Amino acid sequence: MSWGPEGRLLSGLVAAWLAVDHDVPPLVGSLGALLVGVAIWWRHKTSLQLVSVAVSLAVLVVAAANLCLSSPQAAFIGFSYLVLGCLWAVSGEMGWLTPRTAAWAVGSLALLAAPQILAAHTWRSGGGYLILGCVISVVLMAVALWRGRGAPLGFGAAGIVIFVPQALYSLFENAIGVPIALLFAGVLLVAMSALVIRVRPRLQAGPDGRH
Repeated sequence: MSWGPEGRLLSGLVAAWLAVDHDVPPLVGSLGALLVGVAIWWRHKTSLQLVSVAVSLAVLVVAAANLCLSSPQAAFIGFSYLVLGCLWAVSGEMGWLTPRTAAWAVGSLALLAAPQILAAHTWRSGGGYLILGCVISVVLMAVALWRGRGAPLGFGAAGIVIFVPQALYSLFENAIGVPIALLFAGVLLVAMSALVIRVRPRLQAGPDGRH
């Protein structure tokens, strides 16, 4: 098939535009994947489709940061994930995003990823972000027990295990060592596992107490 003058001009403009910056193709690709994913999810509201939309959105945030910002990219990405995680979790709980469990899982993951990204960007002064991660983990567990949701409980328990030892080591680096932090993480893991097992009947009953 031969291209006419208009087709060759259009293809030349697109090629020149994509060649301006190597960060443009990831942005265009992730935006296209996001639009296609939303369209498919709108017709087939499954967990897999919702997760694919979330992944495309996450990649789009990173691509936009790489293209538009020189620094600090991690701060933009971290705070964006924090906002998106809140919106995703609330939308899932309100029934605007379905399936609800998948929406809660994606939102919880974004909420926990945000403080970790921010803390890694400013590691020596990132203790505050690690404490934020601890607070978010506790809030997720509290909401899970209040609303009877399994996903935020699991992610909240994992967040406690991940963030508390990091926060302790960051704030008291000279007082405790890595072995003590790892030991504390192990104790927390056992405690969170016991908590999940204990409250499982409540989660199966749901927020209204009915199975």
